[in-house]
Amino acid sequence: MKKNYLYLFFLLAIFTNCGKDKNKLVDRDLEVYVDRFFEEAAKRNVEVSDDDLEVVFRDLTEEGVCGLGYFRYLGTDLRKVEISPDFFCWEFHDDLARENLVFHELGHAILRRTHVNNILPIGLPAQMMCDGNSCDVFSYYDKYTLGKRAYYLDKLFRLSTPTPNWGKIKKDATTFFEEDVESSEVKGTLMAPNANFTGTIAENPLNQSRSIKLSNTGKFENSKLGGWIIQLDKPDIQEGVDLKFSTQIIAEDLKGEGINLVLRTYSGDTTERVISSATSKKLTNLSNLSSVTEALTLVYYPSNVQQIEIILQILPNTSGTVYFDDLNLSVMEY
Repeated sequence: MKKNYLYLFFLLAIFTNCGKDKNKLVDRDLEVYVDRFFEEAAKRNVEVSDDDLEVVFRDLTEEGVCGLGYFRYLGTDLRKVEISPDFFCWEFHDDLARENLVFHELGHAILRRTHVNNILPIGLPAQMMCDGNSCDVFSYYDKYTLGKRAYYLDKLFRLSTPTPNWGKIKKDATTFFEEDVESSEVKGTLMAPNANFTGTIAENPLNQSRSIKLSNTGKFENSKLGGWIIQLDKPDIQEGVDLKFSTQIIAEDLKGEGINLVLRTYSGDTTERVISSATSKKLTNLSNLSSVTEALTLVYYPSNVQQIEIILQILPNTSGTVYFDDLNLSVMEY
């Protein structure tokens, strides 16, 4: 008789477990990203369940974040994601930026991922579980960096995914553009904020080599940027490489905030031309009449680039003269 009771208890446990209510609640505007998450998991043969899952909007003003993810919400079996409906957390962003955020939180709730702030050799996040204080959770990838998306999703679902070649330090350099300023025609246009700001081609006082000369001789309180802009149209460069810009700089009686080097790309078409990547380097306290070569690197060149822009700037509240020579832009590959 005792054995019969045990058998009945075992059957009851099975039927009770099979009949357990597996909850799933997903707000309509979030459903497309949840479905996409499961599709990406299936592509990688990773089995995940949507049982006991809630993905909802909630005011997260007090928490000061745009999203939260819980593997065991309040100690229960509920996996829960909360997304802030705040304009700058949702409506402000496009489809893939929203995907970045929701996938990050689903990484917490479904994959039990914790925050990891490791970086790749080139300085980008090693995975999309980097926390919001160290990374922009909306921009691990976008529509112009889909190569990064492939890696970050592989890494999200399989932590053993190795570092991609685009994430490694690149040493193979190929010159894409160079300007020694000795030629009669020099690329670039002057951006002059006021009559006291001038730009021309002149011999520098150190070695009498022809250089791009920028000067601000007016009041020290100038509040606008002045500079020299070089634009390179329709560059034929593959996605994922790095760009390295270098130039020789000679300062003459330069006082104030200093100068700035800018390298950026524009992607899109005639209906959309947006800055798709950018980097800059501020230089202060340059020695007077001393030559220095400075460089900056733009990591992960995006797709559909219509124009590369190089800007040599004198910062606001700066007076004096600066010369730029031996400009070089190289494509860096692994």
